[in-house]
Amino acid sequence: MNNISKILIPFNFQESAVNALNYALAFSKKSVNTDIVLLYVMIDNTDENKEDVESRLSDISENSSSKYSSVNVSFLIETGDLVEKVIQTLKSSASDLIIVGTKGKNERSKHENSNTSKLIQQTNCPVLVIPKAFNEYKLENITLAIDKTKLEQADILTILLVIARRFDAKIHVLTVYDENDDDFLKDRENESTLEYYFERYYETSSITRSTNIAQSIIDYDTKRSIDMLAIIPHHHSGTDVKSEGKLAQYFAINTDIPILIIA
Repeated sequence: MNNISKILIPFNFQESAVNALNYALAFSKKSVNTDIVLLYVMIDNTDENKEDVESRLSDISENSSSKYSSVNVSFLIETGDLVEKVIQTLKSSASDLIIVGTKGKNERSKHENSNTSKLIQQTNCPVLVIPKAFNEYKLENITLAIDKTKLEQADILTILLVIARRFDAKIHVLTVYDENDDDFLKDRENESTLEYYFERYYETSSITRSTNIAQSIIDYDTKRSIDMLAIIPHHHSGTDVKSEGKLAQYFAINTDIPILIIA
């Protein structure tokens, strides 16, 4: 992947979804050409009027497309299970990135959180989660949070390098260890690999040890005014380690800043 040219957004007219669209527009304005597809999934056996939905989506698409000459916004309407339809549309549209809005930790929605978690677990496409509270676009500093597991496939990080190049953003690599893990004293092979891979966008490498890994990452990001957090769930890392991506799912629900789930 040398560019992010097609973005898929699950869209339901709620404020969190509109915020995700606004973020996607700002994210795409520096691109040569980007197609943004809004996917509206109607639930079976409801009294929704498809013509009304189509009219509203048409207005939003036209208004959004008019903001930047390099961005084209279109829409699709499907019926059935949201996650299933997102995965199907992802394949048929050959999208490079899914951007999904969430209500965030201060206004939780059990149904919304469940769908976001399923997307992270089931899709092989990068997912960028935008919390509703994050409405001031800025992308200058990104944290890549990893553990001690050796990265077998550095090219999985291509999307992060593409983003850094587009916005001239700095990448801060944070390696997290459990408080009782003494491996933090060993040589860290990933650091030299990532410094080479990220080129001039590699800013710093840090280590944190904690019994609460999630909170230690949040504290790091807050202290440094980080604009985006990137995580590689173990089930996408190219290693033999099996994981349900619980840390990624936690951040997707509780984050205050955009989180990029790398796949």
